[in-house]
Amino acid sequence: MSLRIVVPLVATVLLSGALIGSGFISERSSRRMLRRELETRLLVEARGLALTSSTALIDRFPELVLQPIVQDLLDGRDDLAFAAVLDHQGVVRGHPDSRRIGQGWKVPAGLHPIVGSVPLKDREQLLGDPRELIAVAPVRHASGQYLGTAIVVMRRGYLDAALEDARRRMLLLFAGVLAAAATLTVLLMSRMLHPIKALRDGLERIGRGELGTRIAVAGRGEISLLADTVNAMSESLREAQRETIERERLASELSLARRMQASLLPSTGREAGPFVLRGAHRAAAEVGGDYYDIVPMPDGRIALAMADVAGKGLAGCLHMSMLSALLHALRAAYDSPSRLLQTLEANLLRSLPRSSFVTMFFGVLDPATGRVVHASAGHLPTLVWRAASKSVEWHRSRAVPLGALRNGALAKMLTDESLTLGPGDLLLQLTDGFNEAVDAREEQFGLERVEAVVRSSASRGPDGVLAALLLAVDRWSPAGAPADDQTALVVWHSGASTPSTSAPPLKLVTTSPRATAPRAPLPDAREPALELLARAERDGSHLALGTPLAELDALRAWLARDVRLTGIDPERTRLIESAVYEACANIMEHGYAGRPAGRLDVYWLPSGNAEHVTKCCFVLRDDGDAFDPNTHAGADLGEPTVRRRGRGLGLEMIRRIVQKLEYHARTRAGNLTLLYFDPAAPIRRATEGTT
Repeated sequence: MSLRIVVPLVATVLLSGALIGSGFISERSSRRMLRRELETRLLVEARGLALTSSTALIDRFPELVLQPIVQDLLDGRDDLAFAAVLDHQGVVRGHPDSRRIGQGWKVPAGLHPIVGSVPLKDREQLLGDPRELIAVAPVRHASGQYLGTAIVVMRRGYLDAALEDARRRMLLLFAGVLAAAATLTVLLMSRMLHPIKALRDGLERIGRGELGTRIAVAGRGEISLLADTVNAMSESLREAQRETIERERLASELSLARRMQASLLPSTGREAGPFVLRGAHRAAAEVGGDYYDIVPMPDGRIALAMADVAGKGLAGCLHMSMLSALLHALRAAYDSPSRLLQTLEANLLRSLPRSSFVTMFFGVLDPATGRVVHASAGHLPTLVWRAASKSVEWHRSRAVPLGALRNGALAKMLTDESLTLGPGDLLLQLTDGFNEAVDAREEQFGLERVEAVVRSSASRGPDGVLAALLLAVDRWSPAGAPADDQTALVVWHSGASTPSTSAPPLKLVTTSPRATAPRAPLPDAREPALELLARAERDGSHLALGTPLAELDALRAWLARDVRLTGIDPERTRLIESAVYEACANIMEHGYAGRPAGRLDVYWLPSGNAEHVTKCCFVLRDDGDAFDPNTHAGADLGEPTVRRRGRGLGLEMIRRIVQKLEYHARTRAGNLTLLYFDPAAPIRRATEGTT
């Protein structure tokens, strides 16, 4: 119901109750007062009659005087029924009916005294019955001698009529007050509730999406304050809507930029003669302007490009797209990398904002001679690992980035430089997303640590270097997407001549276990390995990897995302992840011996429940060369030469972390490696079984 009806109705009911209650009390009081007034007036009439009759009763013939007195008293008085004067003997001396004069008079039966209503004097009486009210007053001489009695009788009907008339007037007064109060309440509520209509209409428009609606309510009452609150809410909603639209626009722009960036980067590595070329790119939370390319030239040489466009988002990707298009169009027109970079700058300056610039490395590899002619416009120095001397060279450039100085200074600074890669040598070029990655203390990873990673992983080839570099930066930086794109390009002289090919792209496939279903206990050691594999395929979480070591980055992401080792302390979790990582790295490095076309399946099969993992098993399946762990002697970690060499420790580390290690070679499903973990058990040397 509307407030316009409810509030006046409630007010009327409350007021009616108050008026009825007060009317009831007032009516009782009025009846009592009116009755007392009439009784007092009747007694006064009796006293007046007695005073008037005092002289007449001492006359010889009192009837002649008293008859007219009584008659005059009753004339025109509807309220009085009877009046009489008696002498001291009770004989009627004055009566309106002359026939009653001289007769005796007695008080009628049934009359009862009315006590406490009116104060009575000596010999005075106030009597009553349902029909009449009688007042009796003594007639006295001036000397005080008792002469007789004056009697005045009032009809009860007159008293009741007077009381009823008083009640009627009071009811009319109450009805008028109630009607006036109800009318005033309706008018007042209509005036007070009038702003609510404007408030309701405004809310309906806001509900339809018209967030610019303003509700105007005059005054400073509660409804006006409510309207101000609604206006503030509407403005907040409109601002939130604008922010949401802007976020969606930025998300769409970010998605477009990511697709553009991915389309410009090479999808495969390349082999040319004895050289293996590999690249890696990891996008930041916000799309950056990193770019690299491996472009075959018409004469058989390979163009190498690495660039970092200042600026992020769609604008950075557009500049990178222009750079890529210009590079592909001009790469064969210039024999000199420095001249190509100058031409690229000249073309980019037409659209590149003054606040933007591009750092770029460009080189040309001759697979027949191993000679790399290169130039760098403000890009990071080029790292070269010399396998023969186990040393690292840094080749730096003093030129400024493209577009940084627009006065022709770049042409004066750029020079072509050359270097030659021999067997085992490795060239690394990267963007600042690696060396500027910071840890929790805001310390940068730095080029010194990049060099240390290359020194320790160069013997594992380009895939090993890229995987080690990504892993080292991951361990250095906090969890989450990097703050800047991380892009690296590796050129490795394998020492063997191979035809020029492109490595096929690797596809990552992941499946997750049914998280809500309770997990069955793990099998004991007697359960066949193939049956365990079938269970892992059915109930476990699965990751499919290629065999280049760069794929280990996907393994790390899968371990962090899908392998939920809940209920296990973080230190033990890191050890488990390290053991699985090392086992996969050994299979890739030794089982496939650098062959890029292999496949490695990793399964995770936990027991317990989703809140607490009691035990778990990792099942690794590969088709590489078989390996017998019983032929591998354990490493003596107490021997200094073993620690200095740093190789051959992976299997020993796995043995110390797992509770059970099984290797099943050449099954009908391939080679199976089973790693059993019990988080409650201490780290110890594991036993092994082979079939």
